Amino acid sequence: MTVTEQSTPTITDPPRTHRTQARRRTRRWLVAAAAAAAVATGALVAPSLPLGGRAPIDSAAAAVLTAAAAKTGTGDPAIQPGQYRYIATHGWSGRGTAGPDGKHIEYLSEGLQELWVPTVWSQQWMKRTSTTGNRTWIAGTEQDAKAVGLPLEGPQQGPAEVAPCGDFNAKDDGREPCVGMPAGWQMPTEEWMAGLPRDPHKLLERLRADAPGADEGNDRGDVELLVYAADALRTGLLPADLRAALYRALALVPSLKVVEHSVNLDGRTGTALGMDTDGERHDILIDPATGEFIGERQVITRTAGAIKPGTTIAYTAVSTSTVNKIGTTPHN
Repeated sequence: MTVTEQSTPTITDPPRTHRTQARRRTRRWLVAAAAAAAVATGALVAPSLPLGGRAPIDSAAAAVLTAAAAKTGTGDPAIQPGQYRYIATHGWSGRGTAGPDGKHIEYLSEGLQELWVPTVWSQQWMKRTSTTGNRTWIAGTEQDAKAVGLPLEGPQQGPAEVAPCGDFNAKDDGREPCVGMPAGWQMPTEEWMAGLPRDPHKLLERLRADAPGADEGNDRGDVELLVYAADALRTGLLPADLRAALYRALALVPSLKVVEHSVNLDGRTGTALGMDTDGERHDILIDPATGEFIGERQVITRTAGAIKPGTTIAYTAVSTSTVNKIGTTPHN
């Protein structure tokens, strides 16, 4: 039995291209099931592109992203010295397996990451991660899971971690905090963000250069551009001008489309823009009223075993606010 995990990495994940291989491994049984069903029905169709080999830019998606960029570019809320930016990342990630009889068993597990960011980057940050033990079944039952030995996550409260620069991995890496800190789309630092171009065409070029290509095992094409952009947006650390530039860069990606105009994610409503590949769609959600990045989700688009099209197999919602003391939340 192989247990798979469909999860969205946190901001402390190192900026490595291994994420492409990891994502492919975690959804392999889903894709295999979908492919088998497609072969059985004769539904496998090669994608068609217009002459020139690249699809045209989707005007609806470009309009949403351009409008969001205009609203985002007005700037971030002011944070006073001594205050902290509080970033809450609430997510549901998948745990699944296939039993001896080939039956697919899959559930979503709820987790929360909280991050406190000081106004001065080199000061102390705090991170706290927890799981609630809440589960939503999307294929099979708890009884099925126990029968095949699929672990069931219970509630866990991780210890609060404190580190300057948000460099929580320094000790494990054998480094001094803030020195030689890895940086990238999954772990943006002040210096790294300052070095990114704000011109959308140049920023898209940089995104293409950093995202894994076909020679690195990427079989999902431009979807990885959206994944990398979402990685950075999810951190809650990008300044307003960089978020606006990234929206405008994504507006230039041909295969990105508006998939739903009104989606509720964690009680907030936004527009979903997504890209589909291999029976799975990756969406980002943006609040059209404010231009804020609400979160992301992964949705099955063709039948995969017992999982039906339209099923969300992972999602993450991000919210930011200001607090006066490290370790406190807007609710206390």
